[in-house]
Amino acid sequence: MIVAASAALGVVRRGLFDSDVFANRLGESLSDERVSAYVADEITSAIVREKPDLVGVRPILLTTTRGVVASDAFRGVVRVTARQAHAAALSKGGRNLLLSVPDVGVVVRGALANASPALASRVPPRISTAIASLGDSQAGRVIVDMWQLGRDLAWAAWIGLGAGLMLLIAGIALAPRPVRTLRRASLDLALTGVILLLLIPAVRLLVSALPSAPLAQQAAAGVFDVYTHGLQRLALGLGGVGLIFSAAAHSLLERSWLPEAARSAWAWLRRPPVTPWHRLAHGALLLAAGAGLILRPTTALSVLAVAAGAVLAFVGLQALFRLVLRAPAAETGEEEGGGMDRFARRRALVALAVAGALGAAIVLITRPRELAIVRMSGCNGDARLCGRPLDEVVFAGTHNAMSAANRTGWMFAQQERDVADQLRDGIRAFLIDVHAGVPVSGRIKTQLGGEPGFMRDVEKALGKEGVAAAERARARLVGPPEGPRGLYLCHGFCEIGAQPLLPWLRTVREFLDANPHEVVILVVEDYVDPGELAAAFTESSLVDLVYRGAPRPPWPTLEQMAASNQRVVTFLESGHGGVDWLFPAFASIQETPYRFRQVSQLSCGANRGGTTGSLFQINHWIETPPAPRPTNAALVNAYDFLLRRAEECAHDRSHLPNIIAVDFYRTGALLQVVRHLNGLDAGG
Repeated sequence: MIVAASAALGVVRRGLFDSDVFANRLGESLSDERVSAYVADEITSAIVREKPDLVGVRPILLTTTRGVVASDAFRGVVRVTARQAHAAALSKGGRNLLLSVPDVGVVVRGALANASPALASRVPPRISTAIASLGDSQAGRVIVDMWQLGRDLAWAAWIGLGAGLMLLIAGIALAPRPVRTLRRASLDLALTGVILLLLIPAVRLLVSALPSAPLAQQAAAGVFDVYTHGLQRLALGLGGVGLIFSAAAHSLLERSWLPEAARSAWAWLRRPPVTPWHRLAHGALLLAAGAGLILRPTTALSVLAVAAGAVLAFVGLQALFRLVLRAPAAETGEEEGGGMDRFARRRALVALAVAGALGAAIVLITRPRELAIVRMSGCNGDARLCGRPLDEVVFAGTHNAMSAANRTGWMFAQQERDVADQLRDGIRAFLIDVHAGVPVSGRIKTQLGGEPGFMRDVEKALGKEGVAAAERARARLVGPPEGPRGLYLCHGFCEIGAQPLLPWLRTVREFLDANPHEVVILVVEDYVDPGELAAAFTESSLVDLVYRGAPRPPWPTLEQMAASNQRVVTFLESGHGGVDWLFPAFASIQETPYRFRQVSQLSCGANRGGTTGSLFQINHWIETPPAPRPTNAALVNAYDFLLRRAEECAHDRSHLPNIIAVDFYRTGALLQVVRHLNGLDAGG
């Protein structure tokens, strides 16, 4: 019990007491229709409360907000809010958990802009919606207090797990009849897994009963399911491991377990116990089982099917163990009054070794899966690219690559996944923005420099409402700095989304170390001194892989770059000098325009870099400030559309596009188009 309880506490500890994991799981819960329906209803109600005249178009608003809630951009907003609320609730003196989504009106207005501009203009931009609150009632305060106490006692998970395992091993080793002791301990472990599985739906009923509104009750159940997914896997793991070791122990002790167990169960059903209390328990259990079959026949049959499957698995494992041991159970040598002889001990060790291997397999299957780095073959995924110069290769690229929906803290995400996933998926060109900032009140406060036109450019990228939302977030950061100044990946304002630069660079380094023939291009929109940027490359060790040759033809081949281990070509949009391997971007790159508000505006006209650069970058996205729309990406990233534009631009410039940068790279067919343009469609 100590082992199981400690393992469960460890799973709960990570989901409830780690701010980032808590925020990510809350964002993930929006995929559940019960949760998204509740949040959309709350947002719509908040809009109508602010503007009562919109009650007549409430169905239209509700349909729109459902689309907003399902978007990656909204999930990014929720993650930011959840992380801040979590930190506040678990801080010293915290008495309330309030999940309030700020400036949600800005996102709703953006979603309505194309379909109904007049209606969009009537939606208040500064709506903030409280989607959950704990601590405003006596029961809520008790929950918050218990939450804080659990955080303070989280260390007990590791101590309990270690102590429990030591006690279990010592108890079995020192027992007069160790095999029988192992059998009892294994059954206890399996029963603990079953009890945990049964407790989860029971607690779900209690959690869903806390809110009063039916829609909120369903949402509470949906959020609970997301947070307890790890507990369900743990329960299955405990049950599986207990089943395996119990079967191993039974194979050493008894020849036929199932008939005897069936006879005992049948006798228990036919003959009631003697004492009144036992009769009461007997009758209550039979009544509960009958009621369950009548009221919830599907659930009851599922439980019976699982129980029958467990019994069959147990019998099958017992038979397999006996086959491995090749001896009748009576020969184990463990009699009622004594221990085991040498032969019996040898057989017991064989059984335990097999059980341990199977138990380890169960643990591996039921534990949370981590993404692994995929090792690529050839150069940039294909051997046919190895002999080509850099300017004759097409690179799949991501615009604002750092602003990923699966990263905590991004309000207006422009990619589905972060850099680790992008690299695994085949992205090899990254357009990133680097700013200086300081941590304040759990967020990053941008250190605004004096770059000419900075605010004008930010307003063009984020829109007036996006800038206003960022400035309001910035105004709320009034505390003292919580750490030193650092470099962050941000888009315009770090207050609405930031990621430390150093870990990002290290992720790139780790991938390139694992894949020594991959070449990447970094295009940095830089708002910091080149020396500071170079220092971050040095600290991350990515500096060891930077390209130090001339940034002009003749470019080396990918194979030559791999052989010299100079596989990171880095450009600065500012063109500032001082570091010889941070190349001025538009002395080497020619590009298309990048501010398109409608699909019809996409063009191949000359922009920064004119038409003379030896590398050609196609900017391929639609700007809908403040929130980018995956629906636009679905249109412009479609295979035929993207390929047609790439070929038209290649014809107009008489130059193969080397970087095709998009928003939401997983939407559409960017990687397929890049493969086609590289001539890799046919097998090689």
